[in-house]
Amino acid sequence: MSEDTEDKELEKISAMLTQQEQEAKNKTLLVTDALINGERDFYGLKVRPVTLSTLAMLEKLKSPLVTGDVEGADNVIEALLFLWIQTAPKSEVIANCLTSKIDSRITIEGKALELGDQLSLTAMEDLVNEVTDMMAEATKTKVDVIPSETKAESKKKSKNK
Repeated sequence: MSEDTEDKELEKISAMLTQQEQEAKNKTLLVTDALINGERDFYGLKVRPVTLSTLAMLEKLKSPLVTGDVEGADNVIEALLFLWIQTAPKSEVIANCLTSKIDSRITIEGKALELGDQLSLTAMEDLVNEVTDMMAEATKTKVDVIPSETKAESKKKSKNK
């Protein structure tokens, strides 16, 4: 193989890698934009951005998406739970999450499975990937806890008033 041919092949490979890197960046930007700017479309469903309410509901349902207990987790069910929470009318979601923990999980799993009937197997694979991306992006923000006043500091402030 001549040097010219090798150089052209290396340029092609470099261009392909650059294109793949750009596509990955674009996907990240789309996910980030959707999280910041509101709803996104997923197979015709309008998906709300991840909020503290989302995380709280997933925590109440003991979802491995927030508990981190992923061993033995059913990723499809968890992805469907997430999708139902993010697409169903907010008032319905909240009402179902406010029932007892056991009833809440069972009821919401049923609704999530009904939603799953509307999606193809291809969509399910995309859903698991999208949920993973959205949760990773949403929980990427670091929050510094503001320390609370100690009792001594509080008493000292009230004496100085």
